Amino acid sequence: MSGSQSCRVAELVEAPSRIEVAAGTELVVTWEGQAPASVTASVLRAACQCADCRSDAGLARTGGVLRRSDEIRITGARLVGAYAVSLDFAPDNHTTGIFSYELLHRLAVSATD
Repeated sequence: MSGSQSCRVAELVEAPSRIEVAAGTELVVTWEGQAPASVTASVLRAACQCADCRSDAGLARTGGVLRRSDEIRITGARLVGAYAVSLDFAPDNHTTGIFSYELLHRLAVSATD
């Protein structure tokens, strides 16, 4: 890249060996050779990177949901290719969040710090 152009190079994070939704309140992720790490549903909902959540209107909606963080639940989970998991959330029925393994790893590490 030349001049003022830059490119962020993502950390390469291998696929977890196990991903489990625990009681709807947290995502438990295990990477090979590491202890399981938990990320709460409210932390995941706040970290959603989808276009809707990052718009001004989406940020306002998300803020309303996060004020009731004890109500946030993971209601569904699906693998997205070989790089991410898609999560569904209640109470706002949010279904467009895609969480890369890199993001999950960062959130899991932050949760243990």
